[in-house]
Amino acid sequence: MTTIRRRTVREAASRRGGGRDGRRRAYGRRVAIVVGAVLMGAGGSGAGAATPTVQVTTNAAFGAILANSAGFALYTLNTDHNGQSTCHGACAAAWPALNVPTGTVPTAGPGVTGTVGTAVQSNGTTQVTYNGSPLYTFVSDTAPGQVTGNNVAGFSVVTAGLTTTTTTAAPTPSPTATTPAPPASSAPSSGSTTAPSATSSGGSGATTVPATSPGAGSSTPGTLAFTGTGPGLRWFFVLGVLLVLLGTACTFGRSRHDPRENATGTP
Repeated sequence: MTTIRRRTVREAASRRGGGRDGRRRAYGRRVAIVVGAVLMGAGGSGAGAATPTVQVTTNAAFGAILANSAGFALYTLNTDHNGQSTCHGACAAAWPALNVPTGTVPTAGPGVTGTVGTAVQSNGTTQVTYNGSPLYTFVSDTAPGQVTGNNVAGFSVVTAGLTTTTTTAAPTPSPTATTPAPPASSAPSSGSTTAPSATSSGGSGATTVPATSPGAGSSTPGTLAFTGTGPGLRWFFVLGVLLVLLGTACTFGRSRHDPRENATGTP
């Protein structure tokens, strides 16, 4: 009896322990499922944010341009209007449209400054637009960021229109042109002040006589008192008077010393 009772106690304890272990294992499985779901959701959202429908890439010739999620350049066609594509048939084969599934809202990456939208085309596809213009890729662009279709068949690559901050040096002030002041006229000296000339008319002609101030006698050399025709005429007049007087004196002396000349009037 004692042996049977001990065996029954051990079996009951074993059953209780097994139940606790099973509950622990079930709880662990539930936790693992929840953690996996959270990780999968985070991974999916991160992947979507990393690949926008329209993004910005760089090109050596054009700078910042628009590209699809794979990095290939995007183009617009100059004959498209109101969001409707005019590229069909062979054109559509060379210039594949950037389409998204119906009902999908396209996303724009950092640096895309325009409006990204969609337009339903005549063939029922939903084509991505940028500022209302349908977007295309080009089959000849074989690498991301490559641009070989600009200005080909009316297509143009779409630039991102990013603005960069540049530092501009302050302009160097240009020298100001100065106009030299006219030379100041020297004030006339007190001894050489020239008064307005007085005009005297006599007969049919008019003679202009320069009038000088009372201090004209103290004029400095170079003024009218020392130059001009007036002093020369006066000296010629004085010299002529002296010559006349000298000739008269000589004639008078000869007539006194020669009586024959006085009597006959001949030499």
